[in-house]
Amino acid sequence: MMVRFQEYRSLALRTAAVVALALSSLACAKAPEVEPLPAEIASQMEQKVLDAIAKGVMPGAVLAVGHDGVVLEERAIGNKALNPDVPMTTDTVFDLASVSKVVGTATATMLLIEDGKMTLDTRVADILPQFAEHDKGDVRIRDLMTHSSGLKPYENWKTAEAIRNGGAQSDALVNRIASLEKQYPTAEYYNYSCLNFLTLARLNEIVAGESQESLLRRRVWQPLGMNDTAYVLRPDMVARWAPTFAGSLPEGRQPGSTHDPLAFYYGSTPEHCPGNAGLFSTVHDLEKYCQMILNEGELNGVRVFKPETIRLMTGVHAALPDYKGRDANGNPKGGEITQRGLGWGVYSSAPYTHPDGPAGSWVGHTGYTGTYLWLDMNKNAYVLLLANSVYSKDPPVTTPTRRAVTGLMVDYLYGSGG
Repeated sequence: MMVRFQEYRSLALRTAAVVALALSSLACAKAPEVEPLPAEIASQMEQKVLDAIAKGVMPGAVLAVGHDGVVLEERAIGNKALNPDVPMTTDTVFDLASVSKVVGTATATMLLIEDGKMTLDTRVADILPQFAEHDKGDVRIRDLMTHSSGLKPYENWKTAEAIRNGGAQSDALVNRIASLEKQYPTAEYYNYSCLNFLTLARLNEIVAGESQESLLRRRVWQPLGMNDTAYVLRPDMVARWAPTFAGSLPEGRQPGSTHDPLAFYYGSTPEHCPGNAGLFSTVHDLEKYCQMILNEGELNGVRVFKPETIRLMTGVHAALPDYKGRDANGNPKGGEITQRGLGWGVYSSAPYTHPDGPAGSWVGHTGYTGTYLWLDMNKNAYVLLLANSVYSKDPPVTTPTRRAVTGLMVDYLYGSGG
């Protein structure tokens, strides 16, 4: 069950009254208690966001933290647009950017894996035959989800347009990605790539026989009451959209268009949705999604996934050196080790982790536009920081704010002495 702190306290008081009446022989009856987020910590978190606003890092943000099924804090801070100022609100619709990879595409993949329609070891070329070109026949679903396929990070949409020949833009982009050579041997390095998840979304749709929007709405969003999560926005969602461009929109863009160039080129239609970005949502919906993950697939009596599916999704499936190009002899070279789950990043260092918690307990994802979610599977807690940072700065400078807010939450959960 997930409730807001004020609702929880009200429910606890009512429960205590009923118990006291039923057990009148007892001197008193005490309901279970969930402690509120200390006012000092909530204020410090807000101040970190205000500091970022003052520095022009973002026009505003929505901050939410949850613990043990209770939304402890939820604040809209600053504005979502400037000149004139438009206040940020807790029902603001955000362009999730790469948070789409986990909330959208990876979630759809896990549904299909749970259904037995594909496995982590299913080869991409078995579903999308053209992907086998240039020795990519060994790339598996697992490699796309952990960013270890060998594909480069990004591509210019114009290279897809050059081969489109009047066909659908989404098909042209899928075919362009399938034609690329690998930068490094599959499963030997980590290299975060939007191309992995654009490919994965198309695989999901081929296997499911429906678009990601249709699959996710039917199996996840509607059952959980995530009514403001979509690839294609309703008019009322567009009216609450946090703009990602200051001033006039670039040519071809409309209010509610995704910021990411490849996702925008790919487009969201009844048949196909982009897998790297393009999903929109609100803090209220993402609170539900995060709590469902923390509850191992269930929320408010509705089961979306089996517990073992969530454990599979959030576990470490790759711990590989970052791909750093090639040395003077033309051989791939690696950097620090990065841990990845299935879609999720798995944090291994402060301020995202704490020595008192089991390794692998902390997962999350960031989005280029300024979105961020962090989950502590050990403490049943999450942080959501949703901003349209690219409105103020592009490229955005959001990492220091995310680190500061997360560090405060970790201190709250584990104590500041660790």
